[in-house]
This record gives sequence, structure tokens and C-alpha cells, in this order.
Amino acid sequence: MNDKNRYTVLLYSLDKETAVRSAFALSDAEGDLIPFQDFNKLLEYVKKSPPELLLIDIDHSTQKPLKLIQTLNSFKQCVLIGITRNNPLNIVVQAVRYGVRDVLSLDSDMLKLQKEIGGHYQDWRERDQSFLERQKKEYDFSNIIGQSQPIQQVFNLISKIVKRKWVTVLVYGETGTGKELIARTIHYQTCREDEQFVEINCSALPETLLESEYIRL
Repeated sequence: MNDKNRYTVLLYSLDKETAVRSAFALSDAEGDLIPFQDFNKLLEYVKKSPPELLLIDIDHSTQKPLKLIQTLNSFKQCVLIGITRNNPLNIVVQAVRYGVRDVLSLDSDMLKLQKEIGGHYQDWRERDQSFLERQKKEYDFSNIIGQSQPIQQVFNLISKIVKRKWVTVLVYGETGTGKELIARTIHYQTCREDEQFVEINCSALPETLLESEYIRL
């Protein structure tokens, strides 16, 4: 079950998760991308927690994509976007007629997919007026558990950081020590609280894409 207060994108595909995760990471959307390969599990999830956006692979070899689109289109609050690599034009046209907002090729429309995800996220954020207030409340110092001397030193350092307008912070530590929580707390308690917090899972990105987009080698 997804957090109803978080932006959620579902992906139904057998083999396109890596490409879509790359687009999601570069879109500036703050939220969750949840993949599914089993349509029945996807449908069960959507019935309980309709997502903001659903990406459906119309190349899916084990299902009839147009029938799936008809079923998913009954959830009116869910925006459908088709993704493909090799589907013929007639299938693409029918998919749009059946309720898909657009069909994008992962070979030629990756930038457009990135912009679709990011633009839809911005629309969702503008509709959800209490988003920022919830984030500030959730990522407040008082929600970080710890009474030891080292964690108090961390709190003291954070309190100094958030008062500065421009500062670059590197948070490092072992897995499970709360690095993301600290990073989000710093972000939502600073003067840049209304800007996006962009979380990027570098291990999910191809090495060449990571170098070209972030390291610029």
C-alpha cells in the first residue's frame, strides 16, 4: 500500500523498468515508482490505492494491451501513458482511443517521458496545497529519534546549516543510519523548502547515463 500523501507512479512492464527508472530519476519528481509484471496484482493495487500516473507497456507479450487499457481506464483519476519500443502505428492509435493520454517510444521519446513524469508531478503538487506543510511536519527535528551525544552534535550542526542560504552538504554513513532522513530534514527546514527534494538511486542508473547527466565526463 502506498502512502496516499506521496506522489506515486506505477509501471506495468516485463523488461522496461531500468529505462523508466532512468527517466523517473531525471524528472525531478519526488515520490515512488512501483513496478509490476503481474496484471492481476497491479489491478488489485490500483483498486486499493489509485496512483497519480500509470505507465503501461503496450509491448507486453503475455497480455492484450488494449484490453488492459480499457480495464485500467475505468479508474478515471489515474492518468495512463503507454510505453513501447516496437508497436505498430495502428496499435498506438487504438491505445490513444481507448484512453491512453500518449504513447512514447523508449528509443526516441525518453526526454519526453522524463518531462511527462516531471510535469505531472508538478501538477499533482500544485493540486495538493498541503504537501509542503506535511513534509515540513514529517521532517522536523523532533521526529528524529536519538538522545546520545553524537546525535545531539548532528542536531546542532543541522540547526546551523538550515539558517544558511547557500550551502552544500554531504551526508555519509553506513546503510540504515538515517542519511536520507537527515537530508530531507535539512531540505524542508531551510529557506529553499519550496523547491523539490530530488532523490536519485544511482545504483539503478546505467553507468554511462550517470556519467553524462551528473558527472559530465
